[in-house]
Amino acid sequence: MGKTITGAEAERIGLINKAVSVDQVMNEATVFADELAKRAPLAVAAAKKGLQRSMDVHLQNELEYALYLQTLLFKTEDFKEGLRAFMERREPRFRGF
Repeated sequence: MGKTITGAEAERIGLINKAVSVDQVMNEATVFADELAKRAPLAVAAAKKGLQRSMDVHLQNELEYALYLQTLLFKTEDFKEGLRAFMERREPRFRGF
């Protein structure tokens, strides 16, 4: 509707993940990056590619592409490692394949 909202309101309604003060931006970005770096690299790359594609692709095509990527990722060693780590209640050790 063109209404300006605060960062806190954007966080409350789920438009953003987290609102922080300017002096905390770099610290929070570093925490976020550290968490992202712990994730399976193939899955992160696929999600990033999907987000990039979503700007130019019809929704139905993007959903089909996401399903295709998910099917490929389910066959990776990182997926198996993620499941094992979850069942063993430990941090996963992703290797990118």
